[in-house]
Amino acid sequence: MFESSEKLTAEIARLLEAIRDLAEARYACVIEPAATVFESAEGEASVVSGLRDFLGGRRDELLALPARLAADEPFDDLFAGSEDGFFLAVLNGRVALVLACPEPATVEARVRRPLRILADRLLRLDQSYRIDDKGFGFLFGSPRLDTVVIEPPTTGDGEA
Repeated sequence: MFESSEKLTAEIARLLEAIRDLAEARYACVIEPAATVFESAEGEASVVSGLRDFLGGRRDELLALPARLAADEPFDDLFAGSEDGFFLAVLNGRVALVLACPEPATVEARVRRPLRILADRLLRLDQSYRIDDKGFGFLFGSPRLDTVVIEPPTTGDGEA
């Protein structure tokens, strides 16, 4: 519980890389409302920059997505215009892992263990993540980790 922020930052970066590899994702990031705080990418710089820009302009909406889905609230398609599938894991509505990957429906089973470790390290790194989006904190029990799968768009011939 008393690791240095440098050690936690290095562990989070390694975990993010491992999760991206396990998910076969070309881009992974950890976002909070104001910034992308960690990222891991594979591929052309222009593609990575495009994904970074695409997601960066939607951080607040991405963090609110699980709550909106649970409340059955209408909202705009945040992923319109993207050819990627996405897997989101939102921790207490404060911080989220976002993966751009070809088969997001299969990701959760593959990354379950490192995702839980990542959540633990994020909570240790920044105590504000312990407070949920309604302002409630927790001392005992588990943080809320919501996952959302956004399948890639399909083309007219049934191909993804």
